[in-house]
Amino acid sequence: MAELEKALQGSAPAFAIAPKQFHGAQWAIPLTGERGVFGALLLGERADGSLYTQEEMEIARATGERIVQAQASAELTRRLVNLQRERLAT
Repeated sequence: MAELEKALQGSAPAFAIAPKQFHGAQWAIPLTGERGVFGALLLGERADGSLYTQEEMEIARATGERIVQAQASAELTRRLVNLQRERLAT
């Protein structure tokens, strides 16, 4: 796991990882936001055994970042709704 954390701090758009250490994942793509790296998207071997293209990795990264942003937005919305409900109940 330290290998992954160290690699995430670099500037590489993707890097190879040891499949045995990461349940078959072969590539890690850092997910970044305004505050820097906040996670990684792990990719396993393609079904047909071919390599991922640079474009596919960029699409995967962008999609992963948008998914995390959507989850954060939904959580923020849920918290705001709960606060409004609490205020209306008092």
